[in-house]
Amino acid sequence: MDKGDLFSIRKWVSEEILDLYHWARGEMREGLKPALSLWIDTAIKAVLHLEPIHQERLWFCIDELATLQKLDILKRALSKTRKYGLCLVLGVQDFSQLYGIYGRDLAKTIISGCQRKLLLRVRRIGQAAGRAAGSGRSEREGRKLELWPQCPDGVSIFARRAMRDLVLTSSILTQEKA
Repeated sequence: MDKGDLFSIRKWVSEEILDLYHWARGEMREGLKPALSLWIDTAIKAVLHLEPIHQERLWFCIDELATLQKLDILKRALSKTRKYGLCLVLGVQDFSQLYGIYGRDLAKTIISGCQRKLLLRVRRIGQAAGRAAGSGRSEREGRKLELWPQCPDGVSIFARRAMRDLVLTSSILTQEKA
């Protein structure tokens, strides 16, 4: 972009020509919150007008999501923009921040709409337990053989299924500091 050119978020999305970073110092964030939220909303809506591509085209990395206003488009963005090539990376300190902004049900929908999650160490057991539960569970199937020597055909085979957390709460609590 030449100095003096007008900037258009819609044009930036459609032309895919450069990186765009929004950054604000701590004391400026509150005043810029409406503008930053509007720009992100506008960019996501512009993506929805692109031709479907079914491959990575644009990456939106939104760190400290909870410092923005409620983005009503976010649920739709997580479910509808993949076919247009949008990859969203959302950063939050704690899921409870999202509960406060979006309400518990919508926040859970947003969290589950993120296909991959990076869970870092937390200090509170409740937070760690929530992150462990959100990571999912696996089912293990096995067989147990029991011998009964006092019976002539004293063999029993039992099918066993057990559910196990994929990530343990203790693993999240004890991660090394990065």
